[in-house]
Amino acid sequence: MPGWRNPDGTEHNGTPDRETFPTKKAANAWLAVNVLPKLARGIGVDPNAGKVLFRDAAAQWLAGRHDLKATTRAAYKEALAPTTEDTATRHKPLAHLRIDNVFGGYPVNGIRRQHISEWIAAMIAAGKKPSTVRNAYFLVRQVLGQAVADGLLDANPAD
Repeated sequence: MPGWRNPDGTEHNGTPDRETFPTKKAANAWLAVNVLPKLARGIGVDPNAGKVLFRDAAAQWLAGRHDLKATTRAAYKEALAPTTEDTATRHKPLAHLRIDNVFGGYPVNGIRRQHISEWIAAMIAAGKKPSTVRNAYFLVRQVLGQAVADGLLDANPAD
């Protein structure tokens, strides 16, 4: 089986790792679905790429948004920020629903559509305004969309 190089230059020989997969057949099936189609399209494969924490991907996304007005940037920064004493006081009853408290510590490849749906349902049940729910969802969706564009994810679970 041919090898490939990841974007960081590390090389893989294409041989399934018996410590990762229970059988060689399972490893080959994973390669056939997850690696070989990308290689055929000329896309590098980095199995560790999706391990980036959501909060780090969000900070990188926000840093790259040079098109935002200062007020919008400040609002996004506050919405994506970890809970501090100040924000915990202002958002005390619903602080557990803030974006970073829900997704910040997750690797981006660990976030599933179900997690997003449950988070949205919890915000609605807690009485958040529809516009607040929509704006928070929109931010998460944009961050995960950038993760797809950057090759950290194959698909956006918020789509």
